[in-house]
Order: sequence, then C-alpha cells, then structure tokens
Amino acid sequence: MSSDYWTIGDYYQASLATTGYNDISLKFDITRSATGPKNFKVNISTNGGTTWSTVSTVTVAQNAAPPTGAGVWNSTTYNSLYTTTIHSFYFPAGVANQASLLIRWISTSAASSFAGSARIDNVQINGTLIPAPGAAALVGLAGLIARRRRG
Repeated sequence: MSSDYWTIGDYYQASLATTGYNDISLKFDITRSATGPKNFKVNISTNGGTTWSTVSTVTVAQNAAPPTGAGVWNSTTYNSLYTTTIHSFYFPAGVANQASLLIRWISTSAASSFAGSARIDNVQINGTLIPAPGAAALVGLAGLIARRRRG
C-alpha cells in the first residue's frame, strides 16, 4: 500500500483472527518518501478498537539511494533495511487465540508536504499452532503404551 497526504493520527489497519495460535509476532516492510511521515507507532486491540496498546514505535527509513537513504525500496525487490519485526514478547497477554485482533500503524509525525508518502508491504502475522487438547493426552498415552511394551 502507498498513501500520501499524511497527517498525525492517520493509519493503516489490519484485522485478523489468532484463534488456535499463540506466540504471535508481526513482521512488515515500511518506507517513506523524502517528505513522508518519519515516525509510526504500532497499536493493537483485542476488543474491536475500544482500547489500544502500543507494541512498538518505528522510525521509517527514507526510500532513497545512499548517502541520503537506506537504499532503494520497491514492491518487487526485497531490502531488509526496511523490515521491522515485532516479536511475541512485545505483545501484551491476551493477543493469542483471539477471534479478532486489530493492528494499526499510526503516523506520529506529519508529512512535510502533501505529496509526502508512506508505503507498507509484506505484512506477516506469525504464530505457533496451539495443539488440540486431546493431542497432548494422546502423546502421553502413546508414551505409556510404549513403556509398557518394553517391560
């Protein structure tokens, strides 16, 4: 996504379910033009947006060739200099196994020009599958049966 005319408080938002998953983490690429917003915060909500928690702040690298920028970014060529990863330990308790999780990337600085743009791409929400309750019991039972046969 690419957007311009940024003011403080403008945001990108994603909505998803984390049902059946824990250890939630977030990874994304973000950049800006020379006049785009320089700072964002990443907020999450598990109650439909009634309350929000900030999980990270991001200083956005300018999409420009060195020496003024971090290197050229585009939607087809990956450049790790624009990647931000927010590991699971930064997320508050209660994010895992939710029917609804909202994520917002909120501009905390305005663009210095109306044409100033920000871009976000390659958003990944990762988690670890929570085993079904019966699966752990079956593994334990299999261990008992295996032990019994050895004896």
